[in-house]
Amino acid sequence: MIACEVLSDIELIKVLCEAGADINSVNNDSKMPLTFVKERIDKKIDDPSAQEEVSKLKLIYDYLE
Repeated sequence: MIACEVLSDIELIKVLCEAGADINSVNNDSKMPLTFVKERIDKKIDDPSAQEEVSKLKLIYDYLE
């Protein structure tokens, strides 16, 4: 959950998932990891300086989906 909220490392996400991380878990606001990633993409999509991070987040989103 935290990895999706603050990091942009697809390899770490893959390792966590392969180790059994629950990608369907929810936090106190009823948000799932996929929701965090989507919100981060939406927030940064129009920022030209954040395009590399957006690309990484899209990889994570596609992997979790």
